[in-house]
Amino acid sequence: MDLRNSMWWTLTIVLCELSALKCDNVVPRAPSTNNYTVTNGNVTCVVMTAGIRLTIPYVTATKNDTVNITIPQNGTTYSGMCSKPDGTNQLNINFLDNWNLTFIFANSSTVDNSYEWQIAILSYIIDSYYFPNATNSGKHNLTLTFPNGTNAAQYNGSYRCDRTQDVPLSNSVTMTMVNLKYRAFGSDNQTDISSSNVSTCLGSHGISPETDLALALAVGIALGSCIVLTLVVYVIASRARGHKNLK
Repeated sequence: MDLRNSMWWTLTIVLCELSALKCDNVVPRAPSTNNYTVTNGNVTCVVMTAGIRLTIPYVTATKNDTVNITIPQNGTTYSGMCSKPDGTNQLNINFLDNWNLTFIFANSSTVDNSYEWQIAILSYIIDSYYFPNATNSGKHNLTLTFPNGTNAAQYNGSYRCDRTQDVPLSNSVTMTMVNLKYRAFGSDNQTDISSSNVSTCLGSHGISPETDLALALAVGIALGSCIVLTLVVYVIASRARGHKNLK
C-alpha cells in the first residue's frame, strides 16, 4: 500500500466516524433569555423573562422534517394590554416575519388571591426560507388553554421555573421555555420581578446545564476517538508500506 492510498484510507475512515455525529441527534442548546414588558401609561402590568424555542414539524414531498425556531433577541418586538375588557393582561411577542406569540394572564378561579398564565397563542408561517421544500406551507394558528390553577402566582408575587419546560402547543408543535419568570397585574411602574412571594413550577424536564456538559463531553470523546483511530490507521499503513519497501 503506497502513501497516497494509505492517506485516502485514513481520510475515508475519519469521514465515516464523523458522519456518525449526526446533527439531528444533537440536543439543541438552550435558547437565550429575553426580557418583555407591557406598559400602559405609568403602569407596567406584565414583566416576563424567558428563553423560548419552537419545535415545528413540516412535510416535504419525500419525508417529514422538523425545524427549531428560537425567538431572537434582535428584531423582536413586544406589546400588549393591561386592562382588557375581560379583565386579563396580555403580552404579544412579534418576531421573524409576521410570527406572533401571545400570553394571556387571568384571575385564578381555583387559587385565592392569585393570577395565572391561562392561554398561549402561536401564529406562524411555514415558508420556503425556514422550511425548505415544505408542502404544507401557509399560516398556522395554535391555541393552548391551561387547566385552571396552572402556573398560578399571588398578586403581590411572581412565578418562576428555573428548569426547562416543554409546553405542547399541539400534538406536534412544542414550545421549550428556559429561565421562565413573570409577574402580571402589576399596579406600578416597576420592571423588575420581586424575589418575594415566588411560586415555582412543580417539575420540568429538558435541557439543563448538566445536559449541555454531557453533550460537550460526548462530542469531545467522539472526536478524540476519531483522532486516535486516525493515528492508529496511519501507523499501520506506514508500517505496511515500510515492510513492502524492504522486500
